[in-house]
Amino acid sequence: MGAIAVRPLTARTGRAAGRVLVQARKGAKGPFRLLAPLVLHSGDRHLADGDDFSPTAQALLRDAQALLEAEALVLQDLVERATLQELHRDEVG
Repeated sequence: MGAIAVRPLTARTGRAAGRVLVQARKGAKGPFRLLAPLVLHSGDRHLADGDDFSPTAQALLRDAQALLEAEALVLQDLVERATLQELHRDEVG
């Protein structure tokens, strides 16, 4: 096996990973990669009944997005929000 990539899964930011996703390709000669963790829930703890999934986990579980697609959508959303905040600051200030 080669081109091994390991992605830790953690319940919340700052917590130890309880599981990992491992991807490898038979016969590949790529490097080992330890990827950033996939955080499953938002916030420090569960505060109320209902979903508290992180945006990436929500895209994976509810919207059937592939992992890379889900991460790309979340990043795109963050960029759009930052741009809107910047535009709002320019209008106000």
